[in-house]
Amino acid sequence: MLRFWTTATSEARRALVAASGGWLLNAFDVMLYALVLSELIAAFGKSLGLAGQIGRSRCSRPRSGGSSSA
Repeated sequence: MLRFWTTATSEARRALVAASGGWLLNAFDVMLYALVLSELIAAFGKSLGLAGQIGRSRCSRPRSGGSSSA
């Protein structure tokens, strides 16, 4: 199973680690939003429906490399 790690070039190993880190951070922001959602609703007095719309628009939009447009 880990044969790739020992036979791959250092460049390929670094690419795998970088891609894994990006995937981890992408999953983290979605999970963080889900964890604080109830607190955000209470703090700002918003409806559950509005919070769902915000979450859907912020967490499921496609990412483009380095784009900071919101």
